[in-house]
Amino acid sequence: MAINLYPRGFLYARDSVKVTDDLAHFERRATSRGTFWLSPETAFEFVETDSSLIALIGHAQYVSASAAVGDAREICGRLLEAWEDKGAAGVEEYLYDLGGRYALFILADQEQLVYHDAHGMRSVYLAEGRSLVSSHERILADALDAAPSRSTLSGLPLSLRWRHSHFTGIESLQPNHRLELGTGQQTRYFPFGENPYLNAPENNRLDLARRLWTDQIRLIAEGRNVALSMTGGLDSRVSVAMAREYWGSVTAFTYTAIPRQESAWSRSIYQDEAIVQQILEVVDIDHEFLRRDEAPELTAAEKSTLAKNTAGHHGQWLLKLYQRSFPQADTVHLRANLHETARNYFHKYRTPSEPLRGLRKLMRDQTLQRAAALEPRIDSVMSDFEEQIKLSGYADLPAGYEPLDMYYWELRQGRWFSEVFNETDCAFETAIPFNHRRLIDIALSFDSRQRQNGHFFKELINRTAPFLNFYGINSTTNLYEQSRNSQLADRTPNATKARSLAGEGITVCEQFIIVDASGNQKTTRPFAGTLYLPAGQLKKNYAAELRLSVAPRTGELPLDLQITVANGYENAKAAGYLELVVSVHGAEALRHDLSSRAEPFGITLTALPPGTPVKLSIRSLRDIQRDSWESASRTSLQMVARPSRQTESKVLTDNPYAQVLDLAPENWR
Repeated sequence: MAINLYPRGFLYARDSVKVTDDLAHFERRATSRGTFWLSPETAFEFVETDSSLIALIGHAQYVSASAAVGDAREICGRLLEAWEDKGAAGVEEYLYDLGGRYALFILADQEQLVYHDAHGMRSVYLAEGRSLVSSHERILADALDAAPSRSTLSGLPLSLRWRHSHFTGIESLQPNHRLELGTGQQTRYFPFGENPYLNAPENNRLDLARRLWTDQIRLIAEGRNVALSMTGGLDSRVSVAMAREYWGSVTAFTYTAIPRQESAWSRSIYQDEAIVQQILEVVDIDHEFLRRDEAPELTAAEKSTLAKNTAGHHGQWLLKLYQRSFPQADTVHLRANLHETARNYFHKYRTPSEPLRGLRKLMRDQTLQRAAALEPRIDSVMSDFEEQIKLSGYADLPAGYEPLDMYYWELRQGRWFSEVFNETDCAFETAIPFNHRRLIDIALSFDSRQRQNGHFFKELINRTAPFLNFYGINSTTNLYEQSRNSQLADRTPNATKARSLAGEGITVCEQFIIVDASGNQKTTRPFAGTLYLPAGQLKKNYAAELRLSVAPRTGELPLDLQITVANGYENAKAAGYLELVVSVHGAEALRHDLSSRAEPFGITLTALPPGTPVKLSIRSLRDIQRDSWESASRTSLQMVARPSRQTESKVLTDNPYAQVLDLAPENWR
């Protein structure tokens, strides 16, 4: 099978345009509101009235809580009704529940608007100052004889390129934005307001998500051959689970390679093969391994074609294997890549009190890591990023949407993976049920820690094919083996871990306790080096308390107790929420607001008499609603006792933010 130019591509022009020979195989469709050129593989539907034209290019599935529609003409009709009833607002309400991979044109007398799917899986490019839109940047570049762009951002990797393309005067349509053809402006239309699922009961969210997901799979699979990719990761696992109803009719595949010591990539995907082999023992599905060493080489002409088809590169060696294994023209590949949008991927950059600060730091770090030559000009690059952040409206997002999440959604995924799909279009169409705004909202409604742990996806697996949660995620050991190995490594984990964190001469409780404002014990947690207030116990004057005492050996009296404290949270606007307290004989000796310092520091209690009781506490200073504050409270502790050379008992610290309190002499005895 050949690798053709611009498969599943399109070009739209309201006025005359030079169409190059590269588009000779495209079908020309003239309308009263401009001309479309469409590749032979491109699905499309037009609905036209005297006043409006609705053009849907690609595949789409409308799935809401009450409806499921896969017919493109019916969808166009509903879009026309929404347009005539409420204008752009009506269309955008409808798009909230429209999954798929598509470009949408609303061409009317006074307004001409272009949209695409939630993640921009169907890439859309526009020409500055022209009512000219296409699926591929190179189509426009050749039509306009556009020169290569000299912008710094144009030369960065796709995920850092924002709207820029390789060519002057050509840019990408950003997901969740509409293009106004008359002015060439991109305007954000989503999110509409706060995420409606932030406070919804978890079972309701999961039930709805499962229905939205499975209804889409049913519509995608109707009349098509479905190819399902399988790896050893969580994103693929949920995709396999949610397609359980179709295991008997889909064809699954895993790409793999001979593991080589010098190649981390080959070792990684060979691990995928081992994990998938385990899963195939219980999943009755037609499956094939696509092996790197069996891939036919691409010719120079094919590589040249691919250089036009995609602005990025992913796995071109796979294309011939795809074509060999899936020769049917109606094959659709069910992928899982976009699930990462829900995984809080850039969580370490989160700065909740000042959200844009974390995004700016991410931009700087990514640039220096991936384009190190720009370091001397990093301030200028950051100025360019600042303009893009402003254009994207990230400063004005509703409070429930984080700029880091939206960046990952719209730019990391919207630019990078759209070009991966352009690359694989020569083999098959691509579909991802998660590419649906209501589903994405549900996934983003879980708290930060749940999202990092993949809670939403694991729960969907548990409701659909629970045994798939048994197998390791990116690990060849299953859950039983992981539990067994953990127990073998430490048969008395709490005691052993507590002892390992304290030197000889210190007795540390194996558990810490949670007390309420009156000092009454509420619950306990095992102490394994970290003291914290659990979610649900973040209430005013509640505290997590760890108790220890010095029990020096004979001849080594008195002792100095040295405590190393590490808490990575720092936020100048979060003062007065959480504090660390050190107490001796029940009297407070030191207090430290956890928001004031991210670097580790030391505390030393000198010349302690034998048996001195010491208590370390994490205390909440107010009622805190968000469970994510549990992470801010997590404080690592290590204790060492040494023979003292001091004659006076006192508190020493290298932390300038800590408040050392005066204790009466009797408190040291």
